[in-house]
Amino acid sequence: MPKPIITLVTLILLTTCVASTAEPYFPRGTWDVDRMLFYEGWFGGHLRAMREKPLFAGSGANEEDGETVIRVLILPTFSTPHVIRLTVDTDGEMGFVKKTSSGQGGYDGGVLRTEASGPVAERTAMAILNEVGGAGIWAGRVPVEPAQVAAGGTVTVCSDGTQLVFEFARRDTYQIISRHECELEGDDALRNLVRLTLFAADVRLQRDDLSFDAD
Repeated sequence: MPKPIITLVTLILLTTCVASTAEPYFPRGTWDVDRMLFYEGWFGGHLRAMREKPLFAGSGANEEDGETVIRVLILPTFSTPHVIRLTVDTDGEMGFVKKTSSGQGGYDGGVLRTEASGPVAERTAMAILNEVGGAGIWAGRVPVEPAQVAAGGTVTVCSDGTQLVFEFARRDTYQIISRHECELEGDDALRNLVRLTLFAADVRLQRDDLSFDAD
């Protein structure tokens, strides 16, 4: 099975020119300079293809004041990209917007293919917000990326699979978390958040897109 470096090289060739000139989706300093350009091209390219706006404070395209927004970008290497945006309005009601594109998660963003929206059941909404709060995400206790060296000094290498990008925005607070599905082993909070988000928006991924989807 090909290793991520093959996908990374392809993505760099496809996205570097776009990322260098387009409006940023992520705040400066989220990653080092080289990775910032790369992820703006990859993650930002897919968000742009699905006509999503930046969420971070100062981006000039924030959601309305008082709203809480949770966005999950799901990028299976060889199949359909998905984005799910959950918004809690000033009345405390949660709704979802879900989109797919014609691209492939590990490669080209394609163009917007489907879009749907609807309300989220109160019980599900509370479960999602409790998961986010309990994990300390708003307080910044979950790092953008996991440690590269696991216990015992071995380096974690993830083969092709699904990349997940979580964004959390409210008022002047913005948090982003990026994980490959293989990096979620043992991370119950983020795994549960993925399951709850898929359930809230009634999204069914393709078979084998997410290794723990049916756990």
